[in-house]
Amino acid sequence: MCTISPKLVETGRHLNIALLTDSEVTKVEGEAGNFRVTLKRKPRYIDVSKCTGCSDCAQVCPVPIAGRFDEGMAQQRAAFKLYPQAVPNAYAIESGASPPAGTPAQPVSGPKGTSP
Repeated sequence: MCTISPKLVETGRHLNIALLTDSEVTKVEGEAGNFRVTLKRKPRYIDVSKCTGCSDCAQVCPVPIAGRFDEGMAQQRAAFKLYPQAVPNAYAIESGASPPAGTPAQPVSGPKGTSP
């Protein structure tokens, strides 16, 4: 990751590039210089424009899942950032993960201890 991280950050800051994370190309039509692409976007369940990357959501998340970054060799929480240098620097929530039986819901505070 050492050599690619600066390039990811530069790409994330470029004015003419829109990052579409967790997206998959389903169809490409047209020809070079004039084409249309259809994408399927997976939901993050966290608003990237409001997420500060503080990890509060991951710390209170009661749902353990197999780690995505290390191919399931370790556990992580369902609220996660794929890897420390991820661009954008925002968390996501794994859909389909369910909390252990009897786990009470916990409120998550907003930025700097404010309510959401």
